[in-house]
Amino acid sequence: MGAVLGVLLAPVMGWLLLKIGVASADFVVEVTAWPIGVAVLVGVGVALLGAWSACHRASKTVPMEALRDSQVEKHAMTRGAGSSAAARSLSVCCCRS
Repeated sequence: MGAVLGVLLAPVMGWLLLKIGVASADFVVEVTAWPIGVAVLVGVGVALLGAWSACHRASKTVPMEALRDSQVEKHAMTRGAGSSAAARSLSVCCCRS
């Protein structure tokens, strides 16, 4: 999704940089396939490694121990942690290009 939005919004960002005077007049936005492909492959690779790591760690946990630990905690997440996570998710979704 980030790669698609980046390709779509790159000309707009280039125009904005020219408009506010950050880029020179000969600045041109070019979209090439290889950086997008590398970014997508690296993103998918990192996601798969993270999922594998979490699954591998979870598979080593004894089920009764996990259930016992979950009963101790009343809430899965505090209000502060939940609002912080929501704010970070929103900023990542809105600020990624």
